[in-house]
Amino acid sequence: MKTKYLPLLFAWMAFLFLSACTTLTPVMRTGDGEYIVSRSGDTGFTPVGKLRRKAVEDVNRYAGERGLVPEIISVNEVAAGFGVFPQVDVRFRLVKRERDVSSGQQRGTTINSSYDSRGNRTFENKNN
Repeated sequence: MKTKYLPLLFAWMAFLFLSACTTLTPVMRTGDGEYIVSRSGDTGFTPVGKLRRKAVEDVNRYAGERGLVPEIISVNEVAAGFGVFPQVDVRFRLVKRERDVSSGQQRGTTINSSYDSRGNRTFENKNN
């Protein structure tokens, strides 16, 4: 009777082992050197700003692991509504770091600002 459950036990252990070894990344390649990160809320009450912050953190982490700087192309936000959960999509590309010749400091690409579909400012970065 105990041997009847042994294959099920091995299958369950293999599943746990493989799921522990797998890391899911929210970054997807869209082609032409561009990537997209998509974050959506678990409920309709998730703030869009929180989703945007997590998506930008994912972008920065992904670029940092490769020693590159992200250049954000667009940020698309879907606000919560009846039967619609909030969602944020960040489209970006990876660029090499450049050195400022006059100061010797590394510099990256600056994001000026981005807007949602209604024309509201969603993100602004004034750092160089």
